[in-house]
Amino acid sequence: MNLLEKTTHLIKKHGIYPKKSLGQNFCVDATLLKRMVDYSNIDSNDEVLEVGAGLGFLTDVLSKVAKKVYAIEIDPKLTKVLEKRFEEKRNVIIINEDVLTTELPKINKVVANPPYSISSPLIFKLLELKFQNAIITLQEDFAKRLTAEKGNSNYGRLTVMVYRKADINIIERVPKSAFFPSPKVESALIHIVPRKSPFNVLDEEAFSDLVKSLFNQRRKKIKNALMTYLRDKGIGDNEKKLLVKELPNLEKRVHMLAPEELGLLSDEVHRRIIKDSKTFYKDYVFLVFSDVYKPSEDTFLIADNLKVKDGEKVLDVGTGCGILAIIASERAKKVIATDVNPHAVKCSKLNAKINERDNRVEVRRGRLFEVIKPKEKFDLIIFNPPYLPVKKSQKRSWINKAWSGSANGRSVIDAFLMEAPNYLEGNGRILLLQSTLSDKGETRKRLEKAGLKTRVIAEKKVSFETLFLLEAKKE
Repeated sequence: MNLLEKTTHLIKKHGIYPKKSLGQNFCVDATLLKRMVDYSNIDSNDEVLEVGAGLGFLTDVLSKVAKKVYAIEIDPKLTKVLEKRFEEKRNVIIINEDVLTTELPKINKVVANPPYSISSPLIFKLLELKFQNAIITLQEDFAKRLTAEKGNSNYGRLTVMVYRKADINIIERVPKSAFFPSPKVESALIHIVPRKSPFNVLDEEAFSDLVKSLFNQRRKKIKNALMTYLRDKGIGDNEKKLLVKELPNLEKRVHMLAPEELGLLSDEVHRRIIKDSKTFYKDYVFLVFSDVYKPSEDTFLIADNLKVKDGEKVLDVGTGCGILAIIASERAKKVIATDVNPHAVKCSKLNAKINERDNRVEVRRGRLFEVIKPKEKFDLIIFNPPYLPVKKSQKRSWINKAWSGSANGRSVIDAFLMEAPNYLEGNGRILLLQSTLSDKGETRKRLEKAGLKTRVIAEKKVSFETLFLLEAKKE
């Protein structure tokens, strides 16, 4: 008796009527079942999950080679058939539950012919488990969507999201005749190997949200699709144009972006829109990207005491979001702003445009004075240095670097002091923030040794320190 004959016999014997609502199409191809087990390379050490056990034909093949088989079946009638059939098999555990809502056991392999109606949520649930590989039959069109390349008509949100979690390949096409009743669609056998994501994103939820929005507009150019996305976020027309400007791949169509490119785009959008914050000073508004230092008491102490004369040339070292450079540009002839953080450079450029100061503020990427030409001189050099004592073992993100002054808090300050006097005009001056944590006395001693006269022009007591604003002038 072949599997088709066994199937018709069993459903008649137990009064089972295959339910379309549960996607009950029983596999009746014995050679396919054997190949599925062979593809998974199952041995006596493996604990296997089967989803949609049905009449137990695949369960039986698995039970002969695996250490343990967890067979999940939602239909209580079929569950009774399975329990009776495998009551003497100690390595088979029958679970009468909805696979999407029940807590799944610990397994290391998955082999299944699941209902096609649950394909998408099932794949994502399985990818939350830890397992070596999975062999699963799926609707062929769905399998093609899982494995599509960029630019293909099947390439979409599902492709991108699954790509980040697993390597998936179509092993073979499965004909309708392999099932009873025969489904209306063709099927495919897929191989899934979970993996670490080929690329990281700043925020998983923001990435998923953006990808969903973009693929709802899959044939639009990125710049136009982003306009719709930002509109849905409640961002006004003028701000939208500024936020989108200089983002990557703006002229490409959505469906032509590889998953990695979508990841880069998501991070840039995340920095500018999702997790950024706004800082206000007088009539100015500043966007602060998520990995750029947000202006605080130290910044505002400098801003409140920043006096620039008409026509002066100003250098803002470590500009961050560009707040001091933009304020200085009110009267300065030219402001050069530098920062080693690439996200700060993008952020300060954007803020210069938002505040209509981009014609007076030039932003350069580099550490301290490395992007300043030897003959460039300035009337005013501003520096709000990182000065907190930080151990080397602490995480070195861009935010941590923004306040880390090494173990003694002075490494960046001392490097600045060695070079700053060389870039001052004859009567130039330096505005430098200091703290009780960074040895203000040592700073004054070094400045005076360089021929500069120093004085404290402002101070502010905060929670665990006192901030000082030093002015140093050539004598």
